[in-house]
Amino acid sequence: MGLLSGKQKLESMHYGEVFSVWKHLLMAKGCVTKYQFLVNHAGDSQLKNFMEEMINKTVRPEIDQLENLIV
Repeated sequence: MGLLSGKQKLESMHYGEVFSVWKHLLMAKGCVTKYQFLVNHAGDSQLKNFMEEMINKTVRPEIDQLENLIV
């Protein structure tokens, strides 16, 4: 049933699974906000580039996957 059965497209998610995905999505969006805050206050250009890369290549794709999973 649900997410772990291998039939994600055929079966709806259990309310516990929806809550867990929603909670993870909320935390990921919070990470983007924190990283952007740190980018704005970082003085080192290499650090800024690293953090922007972390946001764009790691966190945002995860957010997109989670949003697609819920919708």
